[in-house]
Amino acid sequence: MAEMLKELTKVAERPNMKGHYAKTVQPNVGLRRSDTFPLENRAAWEAHYAEQGYVIVSGVLSDAVVAEAKQGCAALVEALAQRLLAKGAVADACEGSPFETRLMDLCRGCPEELPNLFRAELHREEFHALLCDPTLLDVVGALLPEAQATRIYPNYSARPKTPSAVHAVVWHQDAGLRSDGGPSTAPEAERLENFGVGRVVNVWTPLVPARVGNGCMKVVPRSHELGLLEHALVSCYSMGAAGLEGGAIPDSIDGFKADEETAAPVGSYMTAIKPEIMAQVEPGAVSVELDPGSVLLFNNILVHRGGENVSDHIRWSLDFRFQDAAKSTCRSWHGHVVKGPGAVASAADWASRKLE
Repeated sequence: MAEMLKELTKVAERPNMKGHYAKTVQPNVGLRRSDTFPLENRAAWEAHYAEQGYVIVSGVLSDAVVAEAKQGCAALVEALAQRLLAKGAVADACEGSPFETRLMDLCRGCPEELPNLFRAELHREEFHALLCDPTLLDVVGALLPEAQATRIYPNYSARPKTPSAVHAVVWHQDAGLRSDGGPSTAPEAERLENFGVGRVVNVWTPLVPARVGNGCMKVVPRSHELGLLEHALVSCYSMGAAGLEGGAIPDSIDGFKADEETAAPVGSYMTAIKPEIMAQVEPGAVSVELDPGSVLLFNNILVHRGGENVSDHIRWSLDFRFQDAAKSTCRSWHGHVVKGPGAVASAADWASRKLE
Protein backbone atom coordinates (compact mmCIF):
# COMPACT_ATOMS: atom_id res chain seq x y z
CA MET A 1 0.00 0.00 0.00
CA ALA A 2 2.88 2.36 0.73
CA GLU A 3 4.16 2.14 -2.85
CA MET A 4 0.68 2.75 -4.19
CA LEU A 5 0.33 5.85 -2.02
CA LYS A 6 3.57 7.21 -3.47
CA GLU A 7 2.17 6.73 -6.97
CA LEU A 8 -1.04 8.53 -6.05
CA THR A 9 0.98 11.50 -4.80
CA LYS A 10 2.81 11.67 -8.14
CA VAL A 11 -0.50 11.99 -9.96
CA ALA A 12 -1.12 15.31 -8.21
CA GLU A 13 2.08 16.68 -9.74
CA ARG A 14 1.08 16.01 -13.33
CA PRO A 15 0.32 19.12 -15.42
CA ASN A 16 -3.29 20.16 -16.04
CA MET A 17 -4.54 17.89 -13.25
CA LYS A 18 -4.32 20.01 -10.12
CA GLY A 19 -4.36 23.73 -9.53
CA HIS A 20 -4.65 26.51 -12.13
CA TYR A 21 -8.45 26.44 -11.99
CA ALA A 22 -10.55 29.54 -12.46
CA LYS A 23 -12.49 30.42 -9.31
CA THR A 24 -15.37 31.83 -11.32
CA VAL A 25 -18.37 29.90 -12.53
CA GLN A 26 -18.10 30.99 -16.13
CA PRO A 27 -18.21 28.33 -18.84
CA ASN A 28 -15.07 26.24 -19.00
CA VAL A 29 -14.00 27.73 -22.33
CA GLY A 30 -10.35 27.21 -23.14
CA LEU A 31 -9.57 25.24 -19.98
CA ARG A 32 -7.74 22.11 -21.09
CA ARG A 33 -7.55 19.09 -18.85
CA SER A 34 -5.73 15.85 -19.39
CA ASP A 35 -8.66 13.89 -17.95
CA THR A 36 -11.36 15.27 -20.27
CA PHE A 37 -12.22 13.84 -23.68
CA PRO A 38 -14.88 14.49 -26.30
CA LEU A 39 -17.58 11.90 -26.70
CA GLU A 40 -16.20 10.91 -30.09
CA ASN A 41 -12.80 9.90 -28.66
CA ARG A 42 -14.02 6.64 -27.17
CA ALA A 43 -10.64 4.91 -27.11
CA ALA A 44 -9.14 7.76 -25.06
CA TRP A 45 -11.88 8.01 -22.45
CA GLU A 46 -12.13 4.25 -22.08
CA ALA A 47 -8.37 4.02 -21.52
CA HIS A 48 -8.32 6.88 -18.99
CA TYR A 49 -11.22 5.38 -17.05
CA ALA A 50 -9.52 1.97 -16.97
CA GLU A 51 -6.21 3.40 -15.73
CA GLN A 52 -7.28 6.25 -13.46
CA GLY A 53 -10.67 5.01 -12.26
CA TYR A 54 -12.48 8.10 -13.55
CA VAL A 55 -12.87 10.26 -16.64
CA ILE A 56 -14.73 13.36 -17.83
CA VAL A 57 -16.55 12.98 -21.14
CA SER A 58 -17.81 16.17 -22.79
CA GLY A 59 -20.74 16.57 -25.13
CA VAL A 60 -22.79 13.70 -23.73
CA LEU A 61 -25.97 15.52 -22.69
CA SER A 62 -27.71 18.02 -24.96
CA ASP A 63 -28.70 21.52 -23.86
CA ALA A 64 -32.35 20.46 -24.07
CA VAL A 65 -31.81 17.49 -21.73
CA VAL A 66 -30.01 19.67 -19.18
CA ALA A 67 -32.69 22.37 -19.43
CA GLU A 68 -35.46 19.84 -18.77
CA ALA A 69 -33.68 18.56 -15.66
CA LYS A 70 -33.31 22.15 -14.43
CA GLN A 71 -37.05 22.59 -14.93
CA GLY A 72 -37.59 19.52 -12.77
CA CYS A 73 -35.40 20.93 -10.01
CA ALA A 74 -37.15 24.28 -10.24
CA ALA A 75 -40.49 22.48 -9.83
CA LEU A 76 -39.19 20.76 -6.68
CA VAL A 77 -38.17 24.12 -5.22
CA GLU A 78 -41.58 25.57 -6.11
CA ALA A 79 -43.31 22.66 -4.36
CA LEU A 80 -41.17 23.23 -1.27
CA ALA A 81 -41.95 26.94 -1.35
CA GLN A 82 -45.67 26.23 -1.37
CA ARG A 83 -45.34 23.82 1.58
CA LEU A 84 -43.36 26.37 3.58
CA LEU A 85 -45.90 29.09 2.80
CA ALA A 86 -48.75 26.80 3.86
CA LYS A 87 -47.26 26.11 7.27
CA GLY A 88 -46.14 29.67 7.87
CA ALA A 89 -42.41 28.97 7.78
CA VAL A 90 -41.86 31.69 5.16
CA ALA A 91 -43.79 34.75 4.02
CA ASP A 92 -42.15 35.05 0.61
CA ALA A 93 -41.87 32.25 -1.98
CA CYS A 94 -38.92 34.09 -3.63
CA GLU A 95 -40.46 33.62 -7.07
CA GLY A 96 -38.28 36.40 -8.43
CA SER A 97 -35.03 34.70 -7.46
CA PRO A 98 -33.05 32.93 -10.21
CA PHE A 99 -32.67 29.16 -10.35
CA GLU A 100 -29.12 29.44 -9.00
CA THR A 101 -30.18 31.10 -5.72
CA ARG A 102 -33.91 30.58 -5.14
CA LEU A 103 -33.62 27.63 -2.73
CA MET A 104 -30.99 29.49 -0.66
CA ASP A 105 -33.14 32.62 -0.59
CA LEU A 106 -36.22 30.61 0.34
CA CYS A 107 -34.57 28.88 3.31
CA ARG A 108 -32.48 31.79 4.52
CA GLY A 109 -34.80 32.41 7.46
CA CYS A 110 -35.54 28.72 8.11
CA PRO A 111 -32.26 26.86 7.49
CA GLU A 112 -33.67 23.73 9.10
CA GLU A 113 -35.94 23.39 6.05
CA LEU A 114 -33.05 23.31 3.59
CA PRO A 115 -33.09 19.86 1.94
CA ASN A 116 -29.90 17.84 1.82
CA LEU A 117 -30.91 16.27 -1.50
CA PHE A 118 -33.88 15.17 -3.58
CA ARG A 119 -34.18 11.47 -4.33
CA ALA A 120 -37.67 9.92 -4.32
CA GLU A 121 -38.85 13.21 -5.83
CA LEU A 122 -36.94 12.51 -9.06
CA HIS A 123 -39.75 10.33 -10.37
CA ARG A 124 -41.01 13.19 -12.49
CA GLU A 125 -41.11 13.28 -16.28
CA GLU A 126 -38.56 16.11 -16.40
CA PHE A 127 -35.77 13.85 -15.08
CA HIS A 128 -36.30 10.94 -17.45
CA ALA A 129 -34.40 12.42 -20.39
CA LEU A 130 -31.23 12.89 -18.36
CA LEU A 131 -31.29 9.76 -16.20
CA CYS A 132 -32.15 7.52 -19.17
CA ASP A 133 -30.30 9.42 -21.89
CA PRO A 134 -29.46 6.99 -24.75
CA THR A 135 -26.04 8.52 -25.42
CA LEU A 136 -25.13 8.34 -21.76
CA LEU A 137 -26.30 4.73 -21.58
CA ASP A 138 -24.13 3.88 -24.58
CA VAL A 139 -21.10 5.43 -22.84
CA VAL A 140 -21.85 3.51 -19.65
CA GLY A 141 -22.36 0.33 -21.68
CA ALA A 142 -18.80 0.63 -22.97
CA LEU A 143 -17.58 0.60 -19.36
CA LEU A 144 -19.83 -2.31 -18.34
CA PRO A 145 -18.99 -4.67 -21.23
CA GLU A 146 -20.36 -7.81 -19.55
CA ALA A 147 -23.76 -6.35 -18.69
CA GLN A 148 -26.64 -7.79 -20.69
CA ALA A 149 -28.98 -5.33 -18.98
CA THR A 150 -28.31 -2.17 -16.99
CA ARG A 151 -30.18 -0.80 -13.98
CA ILE A 152 -30.14 2.61 -12.42
CA TYR A 153 -29.17 1.91 -8.84
CA PRO A 154 -31.72 3.06 -6.22
CA ASN A 155 -29.84 6.12 -4.98
CA TYR A 156 -30.21 8.67 -7.80
CA SER A 157 -30.08 12.19 -6.38
CA ALA A 158 -30.34 15.86 -7.24
CA ARG A 159 -28.11 17.89 -4.95
CA PRO A 160 -28.53 21.63 -4.33
CA LYS A 161 -25.09 22.19 -2.83
CA THR A 162 -24.91 25.41 -0.83
CA PRO A 163 -22.35 26.72 1.69
CA SER A 164 -24.46 25.10 4.44
CA ALA A 165 -22.88 22.32 6.50
CA VAL A 166 -25.85 20.11 5.64
CA HIS A 167 -24.37 19.83 2.15
CA ALA A 168 -20.92 18.72 3.28
CA VAL A 169 -19.76 15.52 1.56
CA VAL A 170 -16.65 13.95 3.05
CA TRP A 171 -14.01 11.64 1.58
CA HIS A 172 -15.46 8.18 0.95
CA GLN A 173 -15.84 5.26 -1.42
CA ASP A 174 -19.41 4.46 -2.40
CA ALA A 175 -18.72 0.75 -1.90
CA GLY A 176 -17.72 1.62 1.67
CA LEU A 177 -21.22 2.78 2.63
CA ARG A 178 -24.46 1.02 3.44
CA SER A 179 -27.88 2.24 2.36
CA ASP A 180 -28.41 4.63 5.28
CA GLY A 181 -24.98 6.20 4.69
CA GLY A 182 -23.27 4.43 7.59
CA PRO A 183 -20.07 2.39 7.12
CA SER A 184 -20.68 -0.93 5.40
CA THR A 185 -19.67 -4.10 7.21
CA ALA A 186 -20.69 -6.41 4.36
CA PRO A 187 -17.93 -8.88 3.38
CA GLU A 188 -15.40 -7.31 1.02
CA ALA A 189 -15.76 -10.14 -1.49
CA GLU A 190 -19.52 -9.53 -1.68
CA ARG A 191 -19.06 -5.83 -2.25
CA LEU A 192 -16.43 -6.30 -4.94
CA GLU A 193 -18.57 -8.89 -6.73
CA ASN A 194 -21.57 -6.57 -6.89
CA PHE A 195 -20.03 -3.09 -6.86
CA GLY A 196 -16.48 -3.54 -8.15
CA VAL A 197 -14.87 -2.32 -11.38
CA GLY A 198 -16.93 -3.49 -14.34
CA ARG A 199 -20.02 -3.89 -12.15
CA VAL A 200 -20.99 -0.27 -11.44
CA VAL A 201 -20.34 3.08 -13.12
CA ASN A 202 -21.03 6.25 -11.12
CA VAL A 203 -22.20 9.37 -12.94
CA TRP A 204 -21.99 12.96 -11.73
CA THR A 205 -23.15 15.85 -13.89
CA PRO A 206 -23.74 19.53 -13.02
CA LEU A 207 -26.70 21.67 -14.03
CA VAL A 208 -24.59 24.82 -13.59
CA PRO A 209 -20.86 25.23 -14.28
CA ALA A 210 -18.99 23.32 -11.57
CA ARG A 211 -15.84 25.02 -10.30
CA VAL A 212 -13.65 24.89 -7.23
CA GLY A 213 -15.39 27.94 -5.82
CA ASN A 214 -18.87 26.44 -5.84
CA GLY A 215 -17.86 23.01 -4.63
CA CYS A 216 -17.02 20.86 -7.63
CA MET A 217 -16.23 17.20 -7.09
CA LYS A 218 -12.81 16.02 -5.97
CA VAL A 219 -11.36 12.59 -6.77
CA VAL A 220 -8.15 10.72 -6.07
CA PRO A 221 -7.01 9.15 -9.35
CA ARG A 222 -6.17 5.44 -9.19
CA SER A 223 -7.31 5.22 -5.57
CA HIS A 224 -9.47 2.22 -6.47
CA GLU A 225 -6.22 0.27 -6.66
CA LEU A 226 -5.97 0.59 -2.86
CA GLY A 227 -9.06 -1.60 -2.48
CA LEU A 228 -11.78 -0.95 0.07
CA LEU A 229 -10.54 1.41 2.77
CA GLU A 230 -11.74 1.61 6.36
CA HIS A 231 -14.61 4.03 6.91
CA ALA A 232 -15.99 5.48 10.14
CA LEU A 233 -19.24 7.16 11.16
CA VAL A 234 -18.79 10.91 11.42
CA SER A 235 -22.19 12.51 11.86
CA CYS A 236 -25.74 12.52 10.56
CA TYR A 237 -27.10 15.09 8.17
CA SER A 238 -29.67 16.32 10.67
CA MET A 239 -26.67 17.40 12.78
CA GLY A 240 -24.91 19.14 9.91
CA ALA A 241 -21.16 18.64 9.92
CA ALA A 242 -20.81 18.24 13.68
CA GLY A 243 -17.63 16.45 14.59
CA LEU A 244 -15.91 17.00 11.25
CA GLU A 245 -13.33 19.52 12.32
CA GLY A 246 -11.08 17.83 14.80
CA GLY A 247 -13.88 16.32 16.83
CA ALA A 248 -13.87 12.72 18.00
CA ILE A 249 -15.70 10.23 15.81
CA PRO A 250 -18.76 9.17 17.82
CA ASP A 251 -19.39 5.58 18.83
CA SER A 252 -23.05 5.97 17.98
CA ILE A 253 -25.52 8.38 16.48
CA ASP A 254 -29.26 8.36 17.15
CA GLY A 255 -28.65 5.42 19.48
CA PHE A 256 -27.22 3.16 16.77
CA LYS A 257 -23.72 1.79 16.88
CA ALA A 258 -21.46 2.56 13.94
CA ASP A 259 -21.56 -1.04 12.71
CA GLU A 260 -25.36 -1.46 12.94
CA GLU A 261 -27.73 -1.24 9.98
CA THR A 262 -30.51 1.17 10.89
CA ALA A 263 -34.07 1.88 9.86
CA ALA A 264 -33.08 5.45 9.04
CA PRO A 265 -33.85 6.89 5.59
CA VAL A 266 -31.35 6.30 2.82
CA GLY A 267 -28.37 8.64 3.11
CA SER A 268 -29.09 9.80 6.67
CA TYR A 269 -25.56 9.33 7.99
CA MET A 270 -22.23 10.91 7.14
CA THR A 271 -19.38 8.42 6.89
CA ALA A 272 -15.76 9.14 5.97
CA ILE A 273 -12.59 7.25 5.27
CA LYS A 274 -10.57 7.31 8.49
CA PRO A 275 -8.48 10.51 8.77
CA GLU A 276 -5.18 8.68 9.23
CA ILE A 277 -5.73 6.93 5.91
CA MET A 278 -6.84 10.07 4.06
CA ALA A 279 -3.76 11.92 5.31
CA GLN A 280 -1.77 9.61 3.04
CA VAL A 281 -4.25 9.49 0.16
CA GLU A 282 -5.44 13.09 -0.13
CA PRO A 283 -2.22 14.60 -1.59
CA GLY A 284 -3.12 12.90 -4.87
CA ALA A 285 -6.56 14.52 -5.10
CA VAL A 286 -7.69 16.60 -8.08
CA SER A 287 -10.62 18.99 -8.45
CA VAL A 288 -13.05 18.08 -11.21
CA GLU A 289 -14.30 21.16 -13.02
CA LEU A 290 -16.81 20.67 -15.81
CA ASP A 291 -19.79 22.27 -17.50
CA PRO A 292 -23.39 21.16 -17.96
CA GLY A 293 -23.58 18.54 -20.70
CA SER A 294 -20.34 16.90 -19.60
CA VAL A 295 -20.30 13.91 -17.25
CA LEU A 296 -17.85 12.65 -14.66
CA LEU A 297 -17.72 8.85 -14.69
CA PHE A 298 -15.96 6.90 -11.96
CA ASN A 299 -15.94 3.45 -10.49
CA ASN A 300 -17.59 2.59 -7.19
CA ILE A 301 -14.30 2.18 -5.31
CA LEU A 302 -12.69 5.49 -6.27
CA VAL A 303 -12.07 7.84 -3.33
CA HIS A 304 -14.03 11.07 -3.82
CA ARG A 305 -15.89 13.88 -2.11
CA GLY A 306 -17.78 17.09 -2.84
CA GLY A 307 -15.80 20.30 -2.53
CA GLU A 308 -16.78 23.24 -0.33
CA ASN A 309 -19.13 25.81 -1.84
CA VAL A 310 -17.86 29.27 -0.91
CA SER A 311 -19.85 31.05 -3.62
CA ASP A 312 -23.09 33.00 -3.44
CA HIS A 313 -25.11 30.47 -5.44
CA ILE A 314 -26.17 26.82 -5.51
CA ARG A 315 -24.13 24.18 -7.30
CA TRP A 316 -26.98 22.08 -8.65
CA SER A 317 -25.96 18.61 -9.81
CA LEU A 318 -27.27 15.10 -10.30
CA ASP A 319 -25.45 11.97 -9.22
CA PHE A 320 -26.51 8.42 -9.91
CA ARG A 321 -25.00 5.09 -10.78
CA PHE A 322 -25.60 2.30 -13.22
CA GLN A 323 -25.11 -1.35 -12.33
CA ASP A 324 -24.98 -4.61 -14.22
CA ALA A 325 -28.57 -5.73 -13.63
CA ALA A 326 -27.42 -9.33 -13.10
CA LYS A 327 -25.72 -8.24 -9.86
CA SER A 328 -27.34 -7.74 -6.48
CA THR A 329 -28.05 -4.25 -5.14
CA CYS A 330 -27.49 -5.71 -1.64
CA ARG A 331 -30.56 -3.74 -0.60
CA SER A 332 -34.26 -4.45 -0.38
CA TRP A 333 -34.68 -2.01 -3.26
CA HIS A 334 -33.70 -3.05 -6.78
CA GLY A 335 -33.76 0.13 -8.83
CA HIS A 336 -35.05 0.15 -12.40
CA VAL A 337 -33.73 -1.42 -15.60
CA VAL A 338 -32.96 1.36 -18.07
CA LYS A 339 -31.36 -0.71 -20.83
CA GLY A 340 -32.41 -4.23 -21.73
CA PRO A 341 -35.58 -6.29 -21.25
CA GLY A 342 -38.20 -4.51 -19.17
CA ALA A 343 -36.43 -1.16 -19.39
CA VAL A 344 -38.13 2.12 -18.56
CA ALA A 345 -40.00 2.90 -21.77
CA SER A 346 -40.84 6.60 -21.56
CA ALA A 347 -40.97 9.71 -19.41
CA ALA A 348 -44.48 8.77 -18.34
CA ASP A 349 -43.29 5.28 -17.41
CA TRP A 350 -40.46 6.77 -15.32
CA ALA A 351 -42.86 9.14 -13.55
CA SER A 352 -45.25 6.28 -12.77
CA ARG A 353 -42.55 4.39 -10.88
CA LYS A 354 -41.00 5.13 -7.50
CA LEU A 355 -37.74 4.79 -5.64
CA GLU A 356 -37.67 1.10 -4.82
